[in-house]
Amino acid sequence: MIINFKKIIIHNFLSYGHAELDLTDKHYCLVKGENRGLMDNATSNGAGKSSWSSAICWALTGETIQGLSTNIKNIHIEENLCYVELIFSVDKDNFKICRYKNPKSDLKIELNGEDVSGKGIRESEDILSRYLPDLTSQLIASIII
Repeated sequence: MIINFKKIIIHNFLSYGHAELDLTDKHYCLVKGENRGLMDNATSNGAGKSSWSSAICWALTGETIQGLSTNIKNIHIEENLCYVELIFSVDKDNFKICRYKNPKSDLKIELNGEDVSGKGIRESEDILSRYLPDLTSQLIASIII
């Protein structure tokens, strides 16, 4: 199984407000962060370096690389909407996954342009696990980080 991440959209997730990252043909990447918080004197802690990889993991599995599945909405943003959209391919299949936390938990799955989502989040998670049975948060964390 060859996975190629193409694009991720992160909205009010962990330390992000809104970000869109083009991941097409990026291969190995170095992620640097700068914490501009004047109160904590941290140079890069809390800058969001691992949040984008946690967003990928959460979109695919429902939990971050740190194991979080709740309290993932950015608390510094008043807007209630929180989601991650991930566009990627696995071998010859193209996927678009959008996982929502707020205002209601949901998971939408497109496979080769066709909506294959279930009626609710649990059914959609079962469908996704049938298409991608080997993807776990532990595996994703070991590959991305």
